[in-house]
Amino acid sequence: MLYYDTLFAALRSTFTSAAERARAARKGLWKDDLSTKGLGVSGGADLDADGVVFPKLCRRLTSYFDGGGSDLASFLPWLAKTKEQVLDLTTGNFTHLDNVLVVKSGKISLTREPEQLVFVSAKTTNTTIAPWMKV
Repeated sequence: MLYYDTLFAALRSTFTSAAERARAARKGLWKDDLSTKGLGVSGGADLDADGVVFPKLCRRLTSYFDGGGSDLASFLPWLAKTKEQVLDLTTGNFTHLDNVLVVKSGKISLTREPEQLVFVSAKTTNTTIAPWMKV
């Protein structure tokens, strides 16, 4: 479940309902999902073996490790530099991806369910948001 700001809210609502039902029934990928439970990872091999996590997190971890990152302790500061914008639907506030992640006990996890996050697309960031609105 990965939402961008270009997806209509009505569709997001429909997809969210389906995801919540599937998660509650532990169907499909949800039975193995570690997005909010936490994933212990120290490199790309761990992601390949155990990485059933939020797609955006998986891609950022892959970039981090492929770029020479060596441990989770340095991941959030690395990610903070990207200032990847996300709307947190639980608060109604814009923030950055690193602010909805936590590293604890050697594991990384989301502090929100994936469907509670809407990512600002690069296209939107570069073309339609007025400069004074950018986070």
